[in-house]
Amino acid sequence: MELRPAEETIQEIVRRYDKNPKGWQFLVGRGAGGFQDLFFMQQLDNQIWQIKQHYLGPYKIVGFGASIDAPPLSLESPEFGLRPVPQAELAQIFHERPSMAVLEKILRRSPVPMREAMHDEGLLSGPIIHFRQSPSFLSKEQEKLDLKLRLELEDFLWKHYPERMRLSV
Repeated sequence: MELRPAEETIQEIVRRYDKNPKGWQFLVGRGAGGFQDLFFMQQLDNQIWQIKQHYLGPYKIVGFGASIDAPPLSLESPEFGLRPVPQAELAQIFHERPSMAVLEKILRRSPVPMREAMHDEGLLSGPIIHFRQSPSFLSKEQEKLDLKLRLELEDFLWKHYPERMRLSV
């Protein structure tokens, strides 16, 4: 459970996604302290990746991430990923009246690695499951990781951006 900067954690997740884009789930929520939590789960390697981050501005985010071994969760949702969208379907989505049938058809396709997704006219990314607050179904080990990430991020913010932390206390 080594904490790393969010950018490094995202690079590792992208590398793993490109190696095997099937079986991913992506959840977003708000945790204690108002920080954003990102959860990436890959069914095949039994890991949950968590990133806890804070927006300093529209283009600047700071955060930390780590992974733990965890049994796969079975969410009643299509798997997360990138799916190519050909020109004909783009026309249906943007120029005609889009129907759920078109979106369902696209979501039924298997996700592909990033390099493949970029070959078509467009791509659909998702689905992303949003929670009002961090999911309550996490294990005790995940709760420990969540606390460790929160404390690390708060410590970083107090050291590097104390004026922001004073505003939120």
